[in-house]
Amino acid sequence: MLHSGRFHGRNRYTLECESGIVEVQRNEINVIVLGSVTDLVGKVERRPRQTRIAQQMVNKMNERRKWQNAISEVGRKNYSNLSNLLKRTTDKTRNNTLRTYVAR
Repeated sequence: MLHSGRFHGRNRYTLECESGIVEVQRNEINVIVLGSVTDLVGKVERRPRQTRIAQQMVNKMNERRKWQNAISEVGRKNYSNLSNLLKRTTDKTRNNTLRTYVAR
């Protein structure tokens, strides 16, 4: 059981527990908390705000974020290909949605 905790600057915490004093990184705390919440509630997927965005598009967005800071030529190429693909699909779905609203 946690008795007290203290923040020591950038991303470092000291926690006082039954087993003693432990220094912990902020990322480790986040992993532990997210793991226990996932066990209790279950995995929650990000839902798009707009109904026209499908789960496949969200998956492509997440994949594109992985390549966002890539330094290699392959990484840049993958990022630009995914970006172009997402732009085309979002434009297509936006136009289809607007057409259905106008047709009403």
